Amino acid sequence: MIENSVGRPVQGRNFYGREREQRAMWRRLATDHVLMLAPRRVGSTSLLFKLRDDAPGHGFYAAYLSVADATSELDFVKKLCDALAKVPEAQPAFKRLEAGPLKRLLRHTRRIEAGPVSLEFDDTADGAGKDWTLLAEELAEALERLGNRWLLLVDELPVFISNMLSASVGTNKGVERARDFLHWFRKLRNPSHIETQLRWVLAGSIGLDALVARLNLGETLYDLRPVPLGAYARPVARSFLQELAESYRLDLSSETAECILDRAGWLIPYHLQVVFSQLLDRSLDSGEPPSPAMVDAACGDLMAPAFRHYFDYWRQRLRRELPSPLDAQALEVLAVAAFLPDGAAEPTLREAYEGVPTEVQPSRDELRVLLDMLVTDGYLECCDDRPRLYRFRSSLLREFWLRRVA
Repeated sequence: MIENSVGRPVQGRNFYGREREQRAMWRRLATDHVLMLAPRRVGSTSLLFKLRDDAPGHGFYAAYLSVADATSELDFVKKLCDALAKVPEAQPAFKRLEAGPLKRLLRHTRRIEAGPVSLEFDDTADGAGKDWTLLAEELAEALERLGNRWLLLVDELPVFISNMLSASVGTNKGVERARDFLHWFRKLRNPSHIETQLRWVLAGSIGLDALVARLNLGETLYDLRPVPLGAYARPVARSFLQELAESYRLDLSSETAECILDRAGWLIPYHLQVVFSQLLDRSLDSGEPPSPAMVDAACGDLMAPAFRHYFDYWRQRLRRELPSPLDAQALEVLAVAAFLPDGAAEPTLREAYEGVPTEVQPSRDELRVLLDMLVTDGYLECCDDRPRLYRFRSSLLREFWLRRVA
């Protein structure tokens, strides 16, 4: 049975498909670190959980951490330590830290019911703000000395980098911090003195590749093998819907299932779950089996103000994470694309982009970087037959954009 779950990462029996992506990940991890490229709501966190759970079968111990709310470099290292502290096999590494020169940063460690270790950090210790690099390096070294292979799954790293940038808006300090952190992090992943047994997977709801391209820091990702995570293939999405329907004893005809797929357009688990949820409510309330007309009505429901939060994040994150005037330029480009369902040519989008008042004349390269970001982050896609023609990737998001944003 698959649960109709909207918005939260799934685990166990609720994780569906992704066999090809899992095989690709494990092939890459045999020799390399991985950059998972996935827009928001595609299911990257769920896949990270799956990798964590399956890691022992591939010869790894694994730890997962999300750094979306990390506010500093030391906070990042704390989250890394906390994630590893939950893994019993990592406890000898923390014993090594307790006996080393950085023990002053740890107030104490204790076992929780003979299980994982609980850590407390002393932020007021002398040098705590500077020693975050040494603490992470000592921890990585301690893990290496255990002689095991480790898989470290870091979620929402791009959001953490964006937090650095927004904390110093209007200055170069945020860019300098991001540059220093990303260069240091690359060195941490690739120690020069040993053949590392640690493998890292970096993921997030913002494309890290697009973010570092905007900062001209692409060299900080050279050691990462990209693995894209996109929508379900149509047969997989169709099977997913049928299993959902069977779980709720819903009579879902092939015609109705195809209508759901057509209306969703971009076949990511989140959109399929959202449409199915509303369709299920309508069917149960009316006592009638789902039909294509009911699918259309359910999709119409999703555009109401009550469901705004399902899609409004896409607008919010542009305002929150892009500097001015790039945020306004992005919104203007997307407004034009939303009004042209068959695709907007790049010259048309350039007119919208250049129509936003700026102190400096925007360059052609800057628009290309913005368009690449909007493609990488799931807003737009290039039309198959015309690579410089852009359209909304998601039919649902386009409809929302027309009604609520443009």
